[in-house]
Amino acid sequence: MENEIKFLSELVEKSTISANELGKNHWQIKEALAKKIKQFLVEENYIHQIKFDLKQNCKIDNNKILCSIDGGRINPKIATSDPYAIRVVTTRLSPAKKLQEIIPIYTKISDIYDKKDNLYDELKVENDEIEYALNQKKKDAALKIAEISALNSLVFKNQEFNFALIHGPIQPIVLGFSDIDFPSFTSRAYKEFLPFINDNDPNKMTRHFIKACHDSLHFLKDSKKGIYGCVERPRSGLYINYFLKRILDKGKITRSDFHKLLATRKRYDLHDQTLFDLILEKDQFLEPLLVSKQTSLFGAGIAGRINDQWSQIIDNYPDTYISYMKPGQDLPFRIESLVKNENYQEDYRSILHQSRIVPGNGFPMILHVADFYAKIPNHMRNLMIQIHEKQFLKDALDSKNEKRILSSLKTIGFNKRSWFKRPHIL
Repeated sequence: MENEIKFLSELVEKSTISANELGKNHWQIKEALAKKIKQFLVEENYIHQIKFDLKQNCKIDNNKILCSIDGGRINPKIATSDPYAIRVVTTRLSPAKKLQEIIPIYTKISDIYDKKDNLYDELKVENDEIEYALNQKKKDAALKIAEISALNSLVFKNQEFNFALIHGPIQPIVLGFSDIDFPSFTSRAYKEFLPFINDNDPNKMTRHFIKACHDSLHFLKDSKKGIYGCVERPRSGLYINYFLKRILDKGKITRSDFHKLLATRKRYDLHDQTLFDLILEKDQFLEPLLVSKQTSLFGAGIAGRINDQWSQIIDNYPDTYISYMKPGQDLPFRIESLVKNENYQEDYRSILHQSRIVPGNGFPMILHVADFYAKIPNHMRNLMIQIHEKQFLKDALDSKNEKRILSSLKTIGFNKRSWFKRPHIL
């Protein structure tokens, strides 16, 4: 006991010293890197200030039609890889025009993917861990294409709006969906997601998520509409990496210093949001910077597969403009768009206004509205889960097999294992 107390005392003392040294070093590195990057941003005139006036902004935005899009999904608790449903909500709001449209779209995942090319075919995927990872991607792809399809619908139907916001990136990273066993959408789902396509009999490759997403993004880009993705918690250094590459190409830093700055940022996990929180002042935003989200900084395809069937399509994805905005004293968030319109600063002013309506919110309010309605109501979620569990248990009881019945009960939550029942040895 005495040895344990002594060991614990030494451990606490050394941990405290180490934490203090690490903390001081971390802040010194972070502030030094932020100072250097800010110097370059100021020199390039990449930091812009918005003069925020709540009353004036309310008058301006009062006459606009603002759209927001977000999605949610139901996942079952029992042993199945197929989620029940997804729900994507599109809102169109305009106080002056007394417009308040909230349009939910329900879709069963099982209706989206082609059963002839189903990911759940056990003959295709022998490794359960790989199958689980692919199933998760399948759910992600279904939700993302459903959200993008809501944008497609807005543009295709020529619905009036000043700008539209989607909760999350406007362009997803698609490398993870290039697995050979990833299924294609059904023809019916594909035509609903991409109403602008006239192909009556699209083939399997055309109906794949990567190609469908590619075609949708080009359609949205060609529309030249003000459509923005707002990423609340970005965890990358994409903007800083591309901005430093731009500085390198202009000869303002050496290649050696460029690689040192990138290495320092990565080593200390200093992503864009962290550094721009130090760099940007209240109500400032960064000049939108054109980046390629599907390729590496130096232009090499992320796929990295010479014979990969998706390499050419992935390399042909449209470049994306990204920026960061700091509403008030809140954390900056990332803004993505496929085009940079002449009036983009007016859109940014409205986005800032939406982000400062509620103090301390720091994110566009209309996206919170969409998020609220996108969440599938608890009564609907619980009812669907209960129906599924009831049938699951009934099948086990009908079998009169004791092991099957006990296993079913454990699966749906009747499990005696509990942390509170574990022996606690002091």
